[in-house]
Amino acid sequence: VEGPAPDSGRGVAASPAPAPPLEARPRQLSVSDVGLWMKDPYDLYAKRVLELAQLEALEADPGALERGNVIHKVLERFVRAYPDELPPDAEPRLLDLGRELFEEFSHRPQVMALWWPRFERIAAWVVEQERARRTGAVEILVEVKGLLELPAHAGKFRIKARADRLERHPDGRITVVDYKTGRLPDRTEVMTGLAPQLPLEAAMVEAGAFDQIGRAHVAELLFWQLRGDEAGGEERRAATVAPAELAAQALAGLSRLVAHYDRP
Repeated sequence: VEGPAPDSGRGVAASPAPAPPLEARPRQLSVSDVGLWMKDPYDLYAKRVLELAQLEALEADPGALERGNVIHKVLERFVRAYPDELPPDAEPRLLDLGRELFEEFSHRPQVMALWWPRFERIAAWVVEQERARRTGAVEILVEVKGLLELPAHAGKFRIKARADRLERHPDGRITVVDYKTGRLPDRTEVMTGLAPQLPLEAAMVEAGAFDQIGRAHVAELLFWQLRGDEAGGEERRAATVAPAELAAQALAGLSRLVAHYDRP
């Protein structure tokens, strides 16, 4: 970091500009890390190079991350339990799975008072979506791990992902669905690369990086926003351009970013 710069007789420190040696820079990142890299490289440096983590406040209530993790786990178990046809009482069964996982917060009445009513509305919306979408999807896979290697100046660079939901259609194409319990990125962020998670997962599908499905074309990129408001949730397309085009743009942009990152 450079020394203070003069400013009307008062010293002002320059902004941090870390440049760790190449061997200290990670050669593998998750697709969510790439989004952080685009928006705040210094935050990624603190997280992945310095391995710093913010400590939770004492007696802190579970926050957005924990809520999102619980809801993801509930939906994963539900789809694994009913991969084909849904039972007539699908909503009560989804709520039963929810109760099992929300049990860990039973000693915090304020959490249950806020979270559980919202989850009930999410469950009703999810079951409605499941019934509609399963008429067109021949196979539904959840929490699917993938790994893609990119050639780079300093050696192979790996991108990993854990896709929330991949739907294989009768024609072999794949719909990629990302569950969001917080704010959705807008279409501009997705198309300009500031929110690259879904486009990169699409690129990984096209490249055959998910072993469970092999190489395939992408039909749709969808967000499921699980808000728990009066509507319960919302389904939204990630972008207005074709998924294959968006995937190619994301992969080309990532390759350029890695090439820049590999400069000492």
